[in-house]
Amino acid sequence: MNNILIDLSTCKLTALIDFDFACIAHPAHEFLVSLQDLGGNVMGPYGEDPTEGKLSQALLSGDFSDDDVPGDLWWVGKTLNACLVKRGVLRPSDVDGMKVLREWRALELLVCPFHLAAEFIVKRMGEEAREGAKRGGQGELVAKMGDLEEVMGGSC
Repeated sequence: MNNILIDLSTCKLTALIDFDFACIAHPAHEFLVSLQDLGGNVMGPYGEDPTEGKLSQALLSGDFSDDDVPGDLWWVGKTLNACLVKRGVLRPSDVDGMKVLREWRALELLVCPFHLAAEFIVKRMGEEAREGAKRGGQGELVAKMGDLEEVMGGSC
């Protein structure tokens, strides 16, 4: 696991640290860009989502009552949420405007997708693959702008 400290004598999580890209940011930041391995990222895991979006919704609402979600990621996220509650730590569901922040982050990822911005990836892609990724991204971007407008109540 990345960026965590565990007290070996008590087997308790004692810190979440961010030593590689440290910055002072909004409390929602870690839940938007990190914690995938701990089931704490409201954007969902990298790659395929075994929870089909249910983990993201539970993180945003704080409601983990659905016990019929397959896979370890749900259990890990539910456990992390329970630990944060027990210790009085801010959770995504406690952050005002978290749903809007999530939509803005999704828009940011579509405007500048990593797989089209990272030179080492782009160099390995053929022209057809790059063009296909751009076309697909454009459609997603237009749809996401509609989602953002809906979440913001039409004020976008």
